[in-house]
Amino acid sequence: MNLVWNTVDVNGIPFDPSWQYQLDNPGRFPDPRTLCQNKDLPTGCTDQRTFTDSYWVCRGGDYWGPPGHWNWSMPVTYRGQLSFEHRSSGVFDDDDYAFDMQTEGGAGYTQGNENGRGLHLEFSASETVDHFHTTWWRGFRNAAENSDAQAAKMVDGRWAIVTGLPGIDTAHSDLSNEIHPVWMMAILVEHTVPRDTWALFVRNWGNEGYCSEGQECLGATDYSFAFPWRSGADFAGFAAPEFLTNDQGCSGPYGLVPDDKSGVLVGFRFSPPEKHPRVNGTIQLLWNYPGVTPDRVPDNPWTPEIVVYPPKETRREREPFIGGIEAKMTPEQIATYKAHLPAAVPPVPDEITHERVEISRVPRHPPPPPAPRTLRVADPARAAEQQQRIQALRTAFGGNVPGLPQPPPAPGPQP
Repeated sequence: MNLVWNTVDVNGIPFDPSWQYQLDNPGRFPDPRTLCQNKDLPTGCTDQRTFTDSYWVCRGGDYWGPPGHWNWSMPVTYRGQLSFEHRSSGVFDDDDYAFDMQTEGGAGYTQGNENGRGLHLEFSASETVDHFHTTWWRGFRNAAENSDAQAAKMVDGRWAIVTGLPGIDTAHSDLSNEIHPVWMMAILVEHTVPRDTWALFVRNWGNEGYCSEGQECLGATDYSFAFPWRSGADFAGFAAPEFLTNDQGCSGPYGLVPDDKSGVLVGFRFSPPEKHPRVNGTIQLLWNYPGVTPDRVPDNPWTPEIVVYPPKETRREREPFIGGIEAKMTPEQIATYKAHLPAAVPPVPDEITHERVEISRVPRHPPPPPAPRTLRVADPARAAEQQQRIQALRTAFGGNVPGLPQPPPAPGPQP
């Protein structure tokens, strides 16, 4: 269970990494249950640095491995085709947006990903899209809040680039690899002869939803997407940049256009993760053809074209909140639980505008920097909110909640 890669992206981050098992066994995908004999300490099947993020309410479940998230201590970047899974609620679910990505040759898949719809991607709604008010993201949020089907119409089959934290979520029985949190995402929402339009967001922090309690941070304060160069075309410039941020320290977007046509870079600089910076918006890349302008462009924007592992129609099961506690509750108990949940805090829109692109032309991309580090930090505000949810459940059940384990003992006095 080692992740391996041939190249890094322009940020120095491992690019389209696969498991060593995939290289040793072409056409097959690893199963952690088989490769990691000690399910209680699965680190014996990898010599890479890993860590866990778990929440005590999950520790009474029947999980393989550490209950929650078994993470690799590195950021990764993947490209591929998206499909939308769901927008979960914040009542009995974890308030996440969930996607799947079909990657080149199934890069990064476990058997769980193979049997599902690709590499799983998740990020918190309350940390991201709830605050986004640029045109495309506002429309996507409205679609997702209406139905998963409406959101899927906006993204299914679209090409995308994502950067985030890889790991096995043992709250899912399929033990698939998921990128959670997604820190950066760009979706090719328009791909026509004259232009490519990318909808994107950038941040360097985020939680892992249910069965986690910390913040997973990326030690980077700048990031660039490398968008593919249109085959047979000349880059004609940027158009219609629309970006909003919550970060007074943010600068960008910066455009870097290389003479060797190896890809157009769009980047931002932003504050450290403890400031919770984020940027969202869209940008158009315009193209001219020196010869005959084609009537259409290939669906696949990369040259050479990448071939993704075909998806299956199996949807991933959602995490059962405390053993599927909702199914064990009466309507009266559900009403009591909801009444005692912490009051919803209206999201504050990101309102600082960035709509000017600073363009530089260079012979080639600069060499990538060393990969940024990942860091897990405590999240006291989220811990307090989760404790309120547990107390609301106890109130609904009149004390003892079925399937809820005992909380960990309070720390003793420090010597």
